[in-house]
This record gives sequence, C-alpha cells and structure tokens, in this order.
Amino acid sequence: MLTIVILNITVVLLAFFAQFKNSRWLLGLAFIMLSVVLGIRYGLGNDYFGYYDTFKTSFGPISNYNKEIGWFLINKFFHPIGFMGMVFVLTCFEHFLLYKIVKRHIPPRWYWFALFIYVFYYNYMLIGCTMMRQFLAMLIGLYAMESVGEKKWIRYILLSLFAFLIHKSSAALLLVIIVPELLKIVGKKFFFIGLAIVLVVVVSKAELIYEYVVNYLLINSDVNAFQEYFTSKNFEGVEGIGIRQSVIIILFFLLLFRNFDFISEKEKPYCLSVMISFFIIPFTFFLSIIVRLTWYFSIAEIVCYPLVVDKEKNFLLKHIAVMVYIVFTLWSFLVFFTGETYGDYFIDFKTIFSAPNFI
Repeated sequence: MLTIVILNITVVLLAFFAQFKNSRWLLGLAFIMLSVVLGIRYGLGNDYFGYYDTFKTSFGPISNYNKEIGWFLINKFFHPIGFMGMVFVLTCFEHFLLYKIVKRHIPPRWYWFALFIYVFYYNYMLIGCTMMRQFLAMLIGLYAMESVGEKKWIRYILLSLFAFLIHKSSAALLLVIIVPELLKIVGKKFFFIGLAIVLVVVVSKAELIYEYVVNYLLINSDVNAFQEYFTSKNFEGVEGIGIRQSVIIILFFLLLFRNFDFISEKEKPYCLSVMISFFIIPFTFFLSIIVRLTWYFSIAEIVCYPLVVDKEKNFLLKHIAVMVYIVFTLWSFLVFFTGETYGDYFIDFKTIFSAPNFI
C-alpha cells in the first residue's frame, strides 16, 4: 500500500506543477512513472495469475480458449516476450492513451485533478491492474469518445469494435452515440430533468423495483447462473449506492447542468458518458452484475469533472465540489485497502524482480 500511496502522491504533484508553462513536460513524466511502476507489478490484484493462466492457454488452439478473439490474438502476439512483457507493454500503451486524452482535453491548471481521479479512485487505476482485459477496452473506449464530438463516426465505430473484440461488454459504448442524439431531440432542460426524475425514482423505490422486475427476470428467464448478482442487502435510499456516490452525483449533476452549454462539442461526449453512468449507478445496488458496465462510462470523469469545474464561475461551489470529491475519494481509497474483497490482493506491492521466475 505504501508504494501505491507514494506513487499516487508523486504523480499528482507532478501534474500540479505541470500547469506552469515551462513545466508541461512534468505531465509526461507522471505518466511515465505510472507506466514503469505499474508495468513491472507482480501478483497485484486478485486476477493477475488468472490472466497468466489465460496467457498460457493461448499457446494452444483457439478452440480451447474461452475469451474474446481480440484478447486471444493479443496474447498470441506477446508470446515472444512472455506474460510479464505483455503486462508491461499494455500498461505503457494504456497510460499513453490516457496521457493523450488528458493533454488534449484538460486545461493545464486541472491536470492534477484528472490524475487524482485516476489514481485515487480505486475503480480506475487499482482495479484496472486486476481486470486487465476490461480496463484496456475501457481506455480504448475513452480515447474513442472524442471521435463522437468530431462526428468521426467510422473512427469511433472501429475503435469500439476493437474494444468489443477484447471485451464484449464494451458493446455498451454504443450509447455514447445514441445519447447525444437523444439530447438534441428532447433538449438540455428536459434531458436533465428526465435524468433527475429517474435517479430519484430508482433510489427511492429500489425495493419495489427489485421485487417486481428483478424477481420476475429470475423466475422467468434462464439466468439462474447469475442469481448471486441479483441481490441487495440495502435499499435505504442513498445508502444503497453509497454516500460517496450520492453526494458526488448530486454535486456534479448540478455543475453539469450549470455549465453544459459552455463545454465544447468535442468534449461533450465525455460529460454525456458520465451522465449515462449516473443513470446506471442506482440500478447497481440490486443488479450488481452491471457494476462493471458502469465503468465504461464513469471513467470519463477523468475528463468531465476537471472540465466542468474549470467552467464553473461560482468560486465557492467550484471548490466545494473539488474538496468533497477529494475527501470522499481518499476515504474510499483507504476502505478499499482495508476491505475483504480486494484488500489482501493489493496491500503488498511486488515487482517482477521479486518473482521466483520470469513468466
């Protein structure tokens, strides 16, 4: 944990000083540090060795392979340098994409906030270290979003198809094309009001929705294998999706409503993607199977939140939003390391140089 904390603080500080004109290169240095340190990780996360087993399977015929064809071909391509080599190269590639996104879309004075979101909100950098396949698809999808703003539909579809060949769940990225068209049809005011109504209804009536919709699906469809994902222990209002999520959704929903018109067309797909995640998140407290689906859209926070904070003219509201995000995210970061689900798999940071042998 200490290694991760030191790394995170260092890259956020580098990104902060990169706002100054003669120090822009520090942003690149921050991403190089992330690439190298995370690229040489060993055994980090609960799926690391599972991916190694998958890598070994790729030496056989494709008929014995149970993952998407894109991931099979990527594993095949990296046979000459081994699994550790693949992890290093893919980590560098992912951070190169993220560097390009941040450099291209984030005002320099908010570089540090974008990096903070990425490294301290555990659903991104840390979980990305364990769910290698989906995280690669997520970053390809994030990189592709600017194509929607530029109306380069073919480029977006091709990049989304590439992501789909790596992880089928990335098919959800097609919503990034559909939602902007819906916004044009209904208008900004009705779009935001409609989303707000859905959020309030789903949060307040979660138990009712669970009983009459989810139970119906379980009884009348062949989803018994996924029954464990259709459960919830808590339907008590905002507690179901967590205090952190609830407060941040409310604050940044307000900022988005106030500043959406000032966001450039090129960047609006990132903000719309975050709003898609706002819509999905309340459903995750009784349909936990779609949690990972949310991440394809919520990862756009890295671009959206710094943008809306930068556009906000109310000094107090702007800084309250940033401080609330920081406090709640640091708290959830600590909970992540002390929790039962992932804590044991991330508490010790090891490198490939401590491995018994290179794999």
